[in-house]
Amino acid sequence: MTEFYQKEFQKFQQGVQEAWLKPIQEKAFASFENMGFPTTQQEAWKYTSVKAIAEQNFILPNAGSASAASQNHDQAQALLENSFALVFINGIFQPQLSRCNDLPAGVTILPLSQAMIQDEKAVQQAFVKSSENKDAQEKAFVAWNQAFAQEGAWIHLKKNALLDRPLELIYFSLSNGHAQVAHPRNFIVLESGAKLQVIESYRGMAGENAYLNNSVTDFHVGENAQLKHYRVQEEAANAFHIASLNIVQERHSQVESHNIALGAAMARLELEARLQASGADCSLHGLYFTRDQQHIDNQTSIDHAVPHCTSREFYKGILDDASQAVFNGRILVRPDAQKTVSELSNRNLLLSKKAVINTKPLLEIFADDVKCAHGATTGRLDESQVFYLRSRGIDPQWARNLLTYAFAAESLESIELTVLQEKLKQVLLERLNLKESALLGESLAQ
Repeated sequence: MTEFYQKEFQKFQQGVQEAWLKPIQEKAFASFENMGFPTTQQEAWKYTSVKAIAEQNFILPNAGSASAASQNHDQAQALLENSFALVFINGIFQPQLSRCNDLPAGVTILPLSQAMIQDEKAVQQAFVKSSENKDAQEKAFVAWNQAFAQEGAWIHLKKNALLDRPLELIYFSLSNGHAQVAHPRNFIVLESGAKLQVIESYRGMAGENAYLNNSVTDFHVGENAQLKHYRVQEEAANAFHIASLNIVQERHSQVESHNIALGAAMARLELEARLQASGADCSLHGLYFTRDQQHIDNQTSIDHAVPHCTSREFYKGILDDASQAVFNGRILVRPDAQKTVSELSNRNLLLSKKAVINTKPLLEIFADDVKCAHGATTGRLDESQVFYLRSRGIDPQWARNLLTYAFAAESLESIELTVLQEKLKQVLLERLNLKESALLGESLAQ
């Protein structure tokens, strides 16, 4: 660990107003220093190198640069017209772009910096609890986030509270003459019977220097609560994106999470879901689409800690050019977790001979009365289907792009937010150089 981050931390600490937060962040920074950046010698990082991150000195952005950027980039705007929204530029909250007025009873939506003032005791408890979590002590990027975290989203839905419109958490980034890093920290709690739809999006514009988003998001989903979570990563082509997403589920809670990864030069998501009370139901869906020399890494883990829980996980990947992807999906069924039902699937489509996928679906079962299945496939386009479309007069490249689109679009059909689903389909059409009218040819492939 270089002296650079020691100086950055000392400078950052001078601006921290909360006395209780300083020792927590000091402990986290000590862990970050002790661990250093992970290397490919570590099993969990075997196929993903962060050398490009470790070799740069990332500075924290200042409020002035973020404020100036907000006046010139409409990409930081909310996607949905009627949604609630918290907007951050370079990790700094933008009240003029956010929409959090007229909230229903029992719903709190605040930027973390404001929550530290209005709900200090609860925020303190959340930080203390997260500091005791093994991730903050064993994962370098989580410790780095904890050491510098001071902004993000603070969401709390009380018992039976319902947010009647989707909530968007928008993190827009760009570099301003320096390599910059933001450490978004999101705490989201649903008490028993609460319902929430949330879109967590990361967007950016390429600049002369790279930027890094290093985010941590914690969900606690109470008894009978329902969460629909959509995570869309569309970082700039030269950006880095590291994220930790933790979900804890209580009795009869329902979680549906979608992870769409399209951007960044290198991106990694570590998603852990713990089903810790009977009747919990968890569905994880993912789609990643890499091109050029992109590298996208998905590490997922579903922990069945108790009996009578259900989980499903379906991830798809499309790899083009000389890009690479990693998928490690793990389902753990603990000794007492009888009557578990779980399914894990990873399917990958290679569009180039140079593209590489490393996939490892894993079941660890320590109970004997369960129904579990897992599988992974990797292949190329079916040439007989390509030939069929060509026989109908469709250009060869269009035929391949249509089949690729059909493979990807299937993953988006389960997204209930129509506007988001259509927006993502348009992104796929643009990436594949297909006009909307080309979708007429999709029916020929069916």
